[in-house]
Amino acid sequence: GHFGHLPKAVSLFNQMRKKTPVTISSIMQAFIHNAEHTHALQIYSDAQYEHLRDDVSHLLAIKCCTNLRNRACGEAIIHRTLAHSNNVRYLHTVLHFYNQ
Repeated sequence: GHFGHLPKAVSLFNQMRKKTPVTISSIMQAFIHNAEHTHALQIYSDAQYEHLRDDVSHLLAIKCCTNLRNRACGEAIIHRTLAHSNNVRYLHTVLHFYNQ
């Protein structure tokens, strides 16, 4: 997290009985803040959290793909999600992805 205690954030996340779209995005943000883009994508890709994905987690995952220079992964996420979103931040992230 922001105070350099990513292991504590991960531990708290793992202990949470009920996860929400906000908790998924929050732990992804913690990983991204610590340049752990692969770990953030692992959370996003985990099938047990699939029902919790939203525009925020989609845009965070696309940012990870951009930072990892993983065009195929980013395009797959965009292909699955673009038609279902009109969120301006998400759309900006998609444009940024293709501009890299």
